[in-house]
Amino acid sequence: MLMMVDHDVHFHVLPRYAGAREHEGQSFPDAGWPAAPALGAAVELSPDAVERLAKQFAQAWVQA
Repeated sequence: MLMMVDHDVHFHVLPRYAGAREHEGQSFPDAGWPAAPALGAAVELSPDAVERLAKQFAQAWVQA
């Protein structure tokens, strides 16, 4: 659990993994593994890539 400054108690779910995962040829390493997440080391995606990934997540969610 990450401690934030919000007044409402809530959780952020961050999948963690050793190594890197790939999607459409783009590598997504977990820069902080196995320590705390390195939130400043995010992979930048183009708007088109974000839209494609969001559609894939939505389709997977409906099928689950």
